[in-house]
Amino acid sequence: MNSERTTDVERGWLEMAGEYYLGEFVNRFRHGSLVMRSPDSDVVQIPTVIFGTVNGVIGVVASLLHEQFIFLEKLQSSLRKVIKGVGGLSHEQWRRS
Repeated sequence: MNSERTTDVERGWLEMAGEYYLGEFVNRFRHGSLVMRSPDSDVVQIPTVIFGTVNGVIGVVASLLHEQFIFLEKLQSSLRKVIKGVGGLSHEQWRRS
């Protein structure tokens, strides 16, 4: 939020820090998790933000460890070689647009 704006309405607006195309209008963000975690668990606690859209979609934004990202990127690349895109649409082209 920008507290330097002149009116109360403008001060309530959020400044854009990044964008994700979801095909939905997000109307809620909340800190939290989609699963319950035990406080004495050995699993690393990764901060997550849950979002809800006007059409009822629930999603989560979370950080990944670099090793997890590399693994998932390799998995995606391997799947792309085996599974053809719907309607002949290339996954790489779709991700670039």
